[in-house]
Amino acid sequence: MPKRGSLLLALGLMILFTVIGGSAVAYGQDADITVTQCYVSDERVDVGEEVTVGFRLEWTDTGNPLSHGSVYIVGDSQSHLIWEDGWVIFTDTCDYPYVKEWMISYVSYNGNPKTVQFDEDSPTCIFDSVQITLIPEYERTTTGEEPSIIVYAFYASNYEDFTGTVHLNYTDDFDFIGRRGVKVVSIDDPLHGIKEFEGNTVKITWDRVKVDLYSPRRRYNPGREAKIDYLVYYESDLTPFLGEITLNDTLVKDEVGCYRYTVESITDWRNGITEFTTDTADVIFDKVLVELEVEDTRIDVGEEVELRCTARYVYDDSEFSGDLSFSATSKEVVGKSDVTVRRVMDRKWFLDTFESNSVEVIWDRVKVDIEAPDTRVDVGEEVNVEYNAYYEYDGTPLMEGDVELNAESITREDVGSFTFTVAEAHGSLYDIDAVDVGEVTVVWDLVEFTPETPITRVLESCMTEPAMMGVYAYDGSPFMGSYEVEYEDHSGFKTYLVMAMVDDLHGLSCFTAEEGSILFDTVAVRESVTQLMPGTFKVTYTLSYDSDNAPVTDAVVAVNGETCAYNGGGVYTTTLNSFLPMMTTNTLVVVGDHPVTQSTNSKLLVVNSAIVVVLTAVAGLVALRSLSRKKKVDYNLIQPG
Repeated sequence: MPKRGSLLLALGLMILFTVIGGSAVAYGQDADITVTQCYVSDERVDVGEEVTVGFRLEWTDTGNPLSHGSVYIVGDSQSHLIWEDGWVIFTDTCDYPYVKEWMISYVSYNGNPKTVQFDEDSPTCIFDSVQITLIPEYERTTTGEEPSIIVYAFYASNYEDFTGTVHLNYTDDFDFIGRRGVKVVSIDDPLHGIKEFEGNTVKITWDRVKVDLYSPRRRYNPGREAKIDYLVYYESDLTPFLGEITLNDTLVKDEVGCYRYTVESITDWRNGITEFTTDTADVIFDKVLVELEVEDTRIDVGEEVELRCTARYVYDDSEFSGDLSFSATSKEVVGKSDVTVRRVMDRKWFLDTFESNSVEVIWDRVKVDIEAPDTRVDVGEEVNVEYNAYYEYDGTPLMEGDVELNAESITREDVGSFTFTVAEAHGSLYDIDAVDVGEVTVVWDLVEFTPETPITRVLESCMTEPAMMGVYAYDGSPFMGSYEVEYEDHSGFKTYLVMAMVDDLHGLSCFTAEEGSILFDTVAVRESVTQLMPGTFKVTYTLSYDSDNAPVTDAVVAVNGETCAYNGGGVYTTTLNSFLPMMTTNTLVVVGDHPVTQSTNSKLLVVNSAIVVVLTAVAGLVALRSLSRKKKVDYNLIQPG
């Protein structure tokens, strides 16, 4: 029978026995055949590897081994022939990880299916492989170094950790730069001997860092931080480096010199690369040295110092290229000062640190003080002046002939002034032309006396000192001092004139005086009363001097305690109230500080008198009428009832 036909027959018989009677394929104590021994060539092998499987079959009731027949394995459509001594032996494999167990479905003996039972466990084999996952710790590793790779490995059949050795495809030679794939090439399994595996491939770059150093400036100030810029990248693909670099030296130097900087170490934050190449950067710390000299150490106030200066770079003694700014090179006041460099403006290296000496300079001028014995003298008096000339800085006297005044002596015969000053001055010792000249103005003066009023009117009863006005003729300022007046009597008046004075302010003795007159006089007082309305009347006083009938303008007039108002022209008025038929006025007149008159006058007030008469008549009529009414009432009372 063809092989394919036998397979179909066996399959059909299986189905038939399964449908008709399940006992033919069942396992149990009463099966026809008993499996007394099982065999498998290996318990764990690589996926795809063949193993040998065997069963020894005996008749259950006799214990004799089967001599022939076909054995059908569960899950396998092919049959396996029984060999000698009841053994059936075959090979099997599995192409994927799997724990495979072989069970006999039934035995066909002379075309009849026979049931089978087992005295021992059925044979089992694990078809296995190792699953490997490679994870690089960094995507880049330092050239010349073995990469750090994390290896996860387990058996595919049961996920048990693999404890053997995993061999990768790289060797010990890593001295190159570039990207390569890393994968597993073999494994050693001392536990199960598994050689089959599956693993991923990872890309790792063996790399090195390149550092390019440069400084944006060639020279820096000592004590300041130099600037070192750098470009850092991976050599394999020029990708920017992420990390930090450490230079071999500090960036601040206090001493002038050339310092070479290079990279001492790097720290790669992302990949841990430690290998690097670098160039160097030379930095010069430098400053400017300035030497100052001055032509003249003593010059005029306000004059600019003439400086000579040389400036060079300290590092290489080359000539400085830039500008210098100095401290004050001119002073408007006398004194000594140090002139030095305040700052440098370096157009070549942009330095601002410098060293400089200083030079002492004296700013000086000639001081001339002029003195006069008196600055205000009498007209016609001669005035002589003296002067003191010296250098203002230290008081050194000027040499003879260095100063010339506009005048040393002068006399004026009229009121006026003259200013003594310097016509020419020069300090020949130090060649100083700046001059602070003093000057003295002398005034020739006299006092002018005039009466306050040309004619002074006084009352006969008193005599006052006439007021004199004294002023200095030069400036019209009031005279400060005392004077004596002499009088000459005349008929009804006196004349007076200043004959001597004492000047407390300037000590002058010259003066001029105008004559004044004193007129002795009396005051005439005229009183009038005018009735304005019943109970109110106006009192008027007219005051005049008897000598010339001139009005008195400075009097104080009081009537019954009321002060009169001055109306001009010597007329003084006030208003009084009274309903009496007679009015009495008590009058006091004071001119200046002297009482002129004090009088009492009475006057009949016609209107008030008429009012009194009328009121009296009315009162009498009222009284008569009242009396007559009283009498009439009495008469009625005595009439009989």
